[in-house]
Amino acid sequence: MRLAAVACVAAACSSKGTVVFGVAGDLVAGQDIDRLEVDVADGSRPYAQDFALGVDKGQTSFPFELPVDGKDGAAVSVTMRAFRAPNELVVERTAATNAIAGATLLYRVDLERECELDPQGVSGIKPCPAGSTCIAGKCADPFIPSSALPPYDPDWMAKVPDACKPGGGTAEVVVGQGQLGYADLAEGGTMQIHRGGQACPGYHVYVGVAMRNLHRHGSTTHITAVSPDVDRALDPVDLPFSYEPNKNGYCVFYGIAFKFADDCGHPVQPFFGKKLKISVTVSDADGASATAAKTATLSSGVAL
Repeated sequence: MRLAAVACVAAACSSKGTVVFGVAGDLVAGQDIDRLEVDVADGSRPYAQDFALGVDKGQTSFPFELPVDGKDGAAVSVTMRAFRAPNELVVERTAATNAIAGATLLYRVDLERECELDPQGVSGIKPCPAGSTCIAGKCADPFIPSSALPPYDPDWMAKVPDACKPGGGTAEVVVGQGQLGYADLAEGGTMQIHRGGQACPGYHVYVGVAMRNLHRHGSTTHITAVSPDVDRALDPVDLPFSYEPNKNGYCVFYGIAFKFADDCGHPVQPFFGKKLKISVTVSDADGASATAAKTATLSSGVAL
């Protein structure tokens, strides 16, 4: 996502330069982190920006750009603080350099799982001392000389390493299950029915999806289901959530509540012990897609 155009008129370009901070990483926007606070310094007046995270909300998702203009030689920097709802600081990252008049440079910044914070240093790293920042799990100098930065490349986002689509393989999707983690689902295997807490309580199963050779971020997951035993049309689900790397080259997405009944005229009892065929299609921005289907046996009752 490009948050602002990288352009300037000739007169301005002669005295100013632009540093495009390209933000990516392995934390999932909208899942691992929900909000990003950014303090920007451009050599004149500092300012702040605040972004809600989550491509499903039509808001900021990874990767994205933060262009900063500065006069020739001016110190430019960004300090990013990523939060998990309601207000838990997960990662803090600073990046700094100098602007060069007439030049547009790219400074790659990764928000990394290795840099998740824990004040006690048990389940994450302790906050870095002033003047340093976390890079690859260690405190380091956030400053990179402008002479060491590459020119801005408009295609840099497409070149960000993608654990889910390393290149060269055939797109693949597997239908699974799981509320708090991904679990395999055998053909004909049992899926537990759960009751939701809505005003009109619904009944659902938790679908999990494993995929590989499709983009981790920005892919759309389309889920449909039909029961050969119950004559009822079920609404599809479309989700633009990100996936997380798992094992054997697969990336997973789980906890998808697929609703098929409710207490407002669509009773759940006819589904007890019946079959439900679940079909999943994952499509990415490159036009690649894959589809898989699996028939499950619904539980004979609702989980308490």
